[in-house]
Order: sequence, then C-alpha cells, then structure tokens
Amino acid sequence: MKRIFQRLRGALGTGLTWAAGWGVLGAVHGFLVGFFKPWQWELYNPILSTALGYGIAGFIAGTGFGALLASLDRKKTLASLTYRRLGAWGAAGGALVPVLVHLTRGLTSSAGWGDVAVTALMTATLGGLSAVATLRVARGALPSGSTGADAITQGISTDLLSEPVPDWTKGSVNHGVEHLHQERDAED
Repeated sequence: MKRIFQRLRGALGTGLTWAAGWGVLGAVHGFLVGFFKPWQWELYNPILSTALGYGIAGFIAGTGFGALLASLDRKKTLASLTYRRLGAWGAAGGALVPVLVHLTRGLTSSAGWGDVAVTALMTATLGGLSAVATLRVARGALPSGSTGADAITQGISTDLLSEPVPDWTKGSVNHGVEHLHQERDAED
C-alpha cells in the first residue's frame, strides 16, 4: 500500500510541476492575445484565463505521464530511460487531454474534431518536451548511485532508481554527476 501512495505522490508531483511550467507558457500566450487583441480585456483577463487553462491541462498531462511512467517503466533506472521513450509517453499524455475534454463535453461542444486535432498536436508537443525536460532535470538532480530513499526526499519516483549509494569517500563529490553525463553523452 505504501508503494501505491509513493507512486501517486510522484505522479501528482509531476502533474504540479508540469502545471506550473505550462501555466507560465499560458501566461505568455495570454499576454500576446491581450496585446494583439486589446478588446479581449473587456471580456476577460486573457493572461489569467489562458494561464489557468494551460495549467490545468499541464496538471492532467503531467499526472497521466507520471502514472504511465510509474506503472510501465517502474523497474528502470534513470540511466536506462531514453529521451525518445519518455518523449513518446509525454506526447501521448499531452494529446489525450483535449480528446478527453472533448469527449466529456459530449454533444454540447461546439468544437469539431479538427479543432481537437490541432489542440492535441500542440499539447502533444508540450507533453513530449515536458517529459524530456523532466528526465533531464531528474538526471541532473541526483548522483548516479542514488537510492529510492534519496529520490523520495527530492520528489522523484522511487522505482526509477535501484542502484546502491556510492561510497563518496573514495572519489570526488562530482563523480556521480560526471558518470551520469558520460552515460547521457554515450546515449545521444
């Protein structure tokens, strides 16, 4: 039962992180809408409403990505995960957001499937980029041999890390990070 809550916590943490990133992007988009269409300010605040919409979509996509990662790639270490695979998971999670929103609205939605496809393409791109950025940050955040306990305290899914903690007394403090960079460079 404890593992389920740890995975849920990791997925929700990923969702909140993506919500913050997507919300900032939405605020920039909203600013541009308000700048080029100043009459929008009479109807609503384009910055806040767009940032909120992007943030909600980012939370849903990030939580879905975290859940997929925790269930399908839980036995892998950070070093063994590839950018391409995680980008695909992120793109899938991002593309599902507008499709699910459209399906939950049912027949009352005025948007057609063409609009949903365009939005899905945009959110899939954001999801893929967010997933790759998540892996990049996670790889840079922990030394090579970190355990799941280290990952919990730093908010990274515990099942991704299974290597033992290195003996830091036998080398430089940056040895673990250098090892990760060497593995990443070999992968690319």
